[in-house]
Amino acid sequence: MSRRPPILISVVFALFLLSAGDTAADQRNLLILPESPAPDAVARDNQLFTRVIGAISKELQNQGFRVFDETAVNLGNLAHGRVRRNDAELIDIAGSVPQPPINILVLVSIFVDVSRLAYTTRINIRMTGRLLSVASGQRLGNFEVSEPNVQAPLECDRNCLLNFAGNASRGLSHNLGAALGARLAARSKSSDGKNATNLGNGFTLSFQGFDEKEMEMIEDFLVAFDGYQSHGAISTTARTNELWYQSSSSSTHLSRNLGRMLDHISAKGQVTFSGSTFRVRKTSDLGPGYKP
Repeated sequence: MSRRPPILISVVFALFLLSAGDTAADQRNLLILPESPAPDAVARDNQLFTRVIGAISKELQNQGFRVFDETAVNLGNLAHGRVRRNDAELIDIAGSVPQPPINILVLVSIFVDVSRLAYTTRINIRMTGRLLSVASGQRLGNFEVSEPNVQAPLECDRNCLLNFAGNASRGLSHNLGAALGARLAARSKSSDGKNATNLGNGFTLSFQGFDEKEMEMIEDFLVAFDGYQSHGAISTTARTNELWYQSSSSSTHLSRNLGRMLDHISAKGQVTFSGSTFRVRKTSDLGPGYKP
C-alpha cells in the first residue's frame, strides 16, 4: 500500500465542507436540436418545428432548466442548412458550443402521416424526444407522444395541413416537454430531494509540468472532491497528463478546489478553464514546506 501524505486527512474533510451545497446551484444547460434522420420524419427546416421547439423550451424553462437552441448559441463555424443529421453530428454540434457548455442534448423528432380518404383527410402526428449526455453520450431517457386521427377538410392543401398539424401539436409539445423535464428532474435528484450525481458534468483536466509523484497526490485530491463520480487517463506525455473527470460539481467550484489543491501541496500554478477543459499549469516546484 502506498503511503499518502498525512495532510490529506484534514484536507479531504475540508474540501467536503467547501463543496457542500454548491452542486444544487449548478443549473443544467440543455440544447434542443431538431432530429430528422428518417425519410418519413418532418425536416428540421419545416415551420412546424419552430412551434414545437418553442413549446418544449417553454415547458422545460418552467421546470427550472436553462434551455438553448441553435439560434441562441454561437454555431457560426458550423455548416447551416443541413436537414437530416445523424446522432454523431448532433452530439458533435452540442460539444462545439463554446459558451455556455451544454450538458444535456434534447433531440426532437416529428412524424406527420396524412391519409387522403374519399370522405375526409386524416392526420396522424407523433413526436419523440431523446435525452443524451453530451459528456458521456449516455442515453438518459426517451419519450413519445401522439395524436392520431386529426380530422381535416377533404380538400386540405399544404398550408391547411400545416395549420391543422400545428394546432394539434401544441398540446403534444407541452406534454413531451413535461415528460422530458420530469425525467431530468428525477435523475438529478436523490431520494432525499438533494442534488444527485447521476447526471454529472464531464471535464477534461490537463495537468502540465507535474511529475509522476505529484500526479499521484493530485489524484488523491480529485477523488476527495465532493461530487466526484469517476476519472480516467486520456493521454500521458513526459510533462502533460490529461484526465477525463466526471463530477456533479459546477465548473466554478471545481476551479476553486483545483486552486486550493495547489495551495495544499505547496505548488505554485495557474488554473484556466475553457469550454469543458481545465488546464492546470505548474509554475514552480513543490515548496520546501511540503512533507510527504
